[in-house]
Amino acid sequence: MSSPELELPRPWLPFVVAAYVALGILFAGLVAVQYLLVMLSQYYAETVPQYDHLRAPLLAVTLGFCLAVELGVVATAVLVARVRAERILEPRAVRWVDLLIGSVTVAGLLVAVFAVLVRVADGVPPGAMLFIVIGGIALLVLDLLLLVLRSLLRGAIVLRAELDEVV
Repeated sequence: MSSPELELPRPWLPFVVAAYVALGILFAGLVAVQYLLVMLSQYYAETVPQYDHLRAPLLAVTLGFCLAVELGVVATAVLVARVRAERILEPRAVRWVDLLIGSVTVAGLLVAVFAVLVRVADGVPPGAMLFIVIGGIALLVLDLLLLVLRSLLRGAIVLRAELDEVV
């Protein structure tokens, strides 16, 4: 005796398209920011030579942060596609969530390194330093939230597998 296949609710197509457009804009903006960071670092090396020794570390940290966010954007786009195709409850989806968690973790660590470098250079006012610290804390909270959601996804995958065996 066979039962009809259990169908997952699919997100509304305009929401999926809007998500892809937003992720594409974010990705393109990050690529532009990376280019501008290199140009700005050259400009500041000429105009503020006393901070030239921090140019390479700050540039590496900020470019690494942008790269980590770009990786997170790609993982998010793949997860959106998996949800739309009703393939989110497959074990391979957890790998993409792990990649997203890893990119947020790396981004948070790079914000911490950036905060230390900027503090050592004494290059920003306390208000700006507060925003940097709050950004690092926000990434930590996002990381913890993603870990909880990953455990929920794993539980749902196990339940789906058990349900498929029963049906």
